[in-house]
Amino acid sequence: MRIIYGKWGIDFESPPYMSDRQRVAFISFMQRLLPNIKVVNIQEKKKLGPGGGESKHWTQNELELLLKTDDNDTLAKKLGRTEMSVKMERAERLPEFFAWAQRKGYVVPAVDVDREPLIKKFFEEREK
Repeated sequence: MRIIYGKWGIDFESPPYMSDRQRVAFISFMQRLLPNIKVVNIQEKKKLGPGGGESKHWTQNELELLLKTDDNDTLAKKLGRTEMSVKMERAERLPEFFAWAQRKGYVVPAVDVDREPLIKKFFEEREK
């Protein structure tokens, strides 16, 4: 539900979860507190990830971008993902990539343009 007072919505930091009886009592309390409120029933949005809903799978292209040198915030904006999801995925992928490069005797270049062929080899070998 959304509670509107005047032209503004009343925002709770987290949605309060309550039974039907609690909801009626809460609305009654809010109407006593703010006499001209309007209650609008809305469909709650599903959360992605562990909190609820489905996780967004990482594509091959996204995984390749994780191995480049963009900072987490820039990469999150490019990919339309949260910075935390980028950090978590990088924490798994970067050590794997660097360990693979070391095993193969490769030196990982610091520049993305020089790193791209190595990233391609890494993913080609992973698919085998």
